[in-house]
Amino acid sequence: MGDILIQSFINIRLWDIAQWSSTAYLLDPSGRQPGLGIVFNNIAIGKEIFSRWRHYLGKIDEFEELRVAIIEGEIAGEHGYSVHISSDPLGTMNHVEADGRQLDIDSIIVVSQVNRMKPERHSPFLNLFKVAFHIHKRYFLVPVSKNESGQMVPHFEYAVEKESILFKHVGDVTDTDRTR
Repeated sequence: MGDILIQSFINIRLWDIAQWSSTAYLLDPSGRQPGLGIVFNNIAIGKEIFSRWRHYLGKIDEFEELRVAIIEGEIAGEHGYSVHISSDPLGTMNHVEADGRQLDIDSIIVVSQVNRMKPERHSPFLNLFKVAFHIHKRYFLVPVSKNESGQMVPHFEYAVEKESILFKHVGDVTDTDRTR
């Protein structure tokens, strides 16, 4: 009989203190790979979250253990999309197997964070990010703060480079879907 894997890259207490307020798309006109910015009201704690991820995952999430999904579409008549961040147990199992170990798992419990974005209709930024991701096949997940004038300030020194992101429409999310 297998065990239960409880996996979380989400420290709920830290996320509550950091206050994820929005998502930013970091697009470079010179053509470098894009960034997906997690905007925190308390950037010191946001940096701590990313610092912990980098300690475990490294600068590059080689096994895609951190799962990022963007779910587009109306929810209860509300226009927008949701950004969903969680662990990916399949990536962790691949990591464990690459280390020459095996897991006998019957059940998995995953903790996640979701931020609902309500941009102006026809905002181009998500689509521009998708195009840049399609070209580069990778992106940076980056903590972001706002300066006194409200401008976004990315902190690339804490970034985690990723190759995987899930784009889905809310109508395609099932009862057993991990993005639910």
